[in-house]
Amino acid sequence: MNIFASVRALHSWELIGSRRLDAARHTRRVLALLAILAMLVPSAAQAAGHRKLDPELSRRSVIRRGTSRVVVRLSPGGTLPAGLRVYVRGARLRLIDAYVLDLPDSMLSSLDDVPEIASAHQDRDAWAA
Repeated sequence: MNIFASVRALHSWELIGSRRLDAARHTRRVLALLAILAMLVPSAAQAAGHRKLDPELSRRSVIRRGTSRVVVRLSPGGTLPAGLRVYVRGARLRLIDAYVLDLPDSMLSSLDDVPEIASAHQDRDAWAA
């Protein structure tokens, strides 16, 4: 084997190695791009949207970790369903026709299906700007 043959063989192995390296870099870039896109695209539950839940409660209905304090406004002439009365905290809020409930996050999405409920909002501190 002459020296030129051994140099050509070494060069061909370097080309194969660099192609593999380029392919690995390309694969990593594609995976990183897909991961970024997955974070930007909302989940199916969020895309469908909850008509009655505020954005924070919609997020919690997907995560489902614990309980949430919720202000539930009733539809005109509506009464709170018996199944939700167990979760009531305090008296009825007559001014806005609502109740404060401590609901498990797993039950939040079911509030959309209750016709007596007009809207549901996370109970949080309010202040004047």
